[in-house]
Amino acid sequence: MMRRTIQAALCLFVSPLLVAQQKTVQEAVTSPDQNLPAGFRVVRIPRDYPVSLRLVHELSSATAHVGDPVDFELEDAIFVEGREVLPAGSRFTARVKYASPKTGDKFGTVGFSIPELDLGHHARIQLDTETSQERKDGRAEGTAWFAALLLLALPFAVVSAVSRPEPDRPQEKLETQETVYPAGFAFRYYTRKAIGLPADQISQPASQTP
Repeated sequence: MMRRTIQAALCLFVSPLLVAQQKTVQEAVTSPDQNLPAGFRVVRIPRDYPVSLRLVHELSSATAHVGDPVDFELEDAIFVEGREVLPAGSRFTARVKYASPKTGDKFGTVGFSIPELDLGHHARIQLDTETSQERKDGRAEGTAWFAALLLLALPFAVVSAVSRPEPDRPQEKLETQETVYPAGFAFRYYTRKAIGLPADQISQPASQTP
């Protein structure tokens, strides 16, 4: 009976991961320019291309509010096939997802969404903090850890142990601080999927490619 319960729980957890993985693979092989006219050539930024962004303005938990825009500049130009596809200084934008100033006993916190660049015509350069392989490895590792924790937790679900309350101990008062990202702070990302740009809007091949 317990073995069937474990198998059912694993199936419920693993199935959504397999569906998400298949969707990611499908997105990777779908050509974004498959409906363009004949003879229309694109230059494609590959998936997992490393992108370094620098914060334009300081971001602080003391002043940030949910929904505020967060601007970034592309540190190094993106080159594909010897062409400068995206110049250094191109602006990427994110939004503050959560912000809370410090209090007497809590540190200030602030976080933002993953930046992206709107190219117009429903085209965007989307980024991720991990490569596609790292995301795949992370899902597999998460599934293994969940299975191991489930097996370890089942015996404790049947028999609950009564713990003795610990005596109160004096707690040291911590000096709380705000979370601050200074202007120019660098963040490392990777393109989430390949994207094609019209070749006639891109500069000619450079003499030297970084």
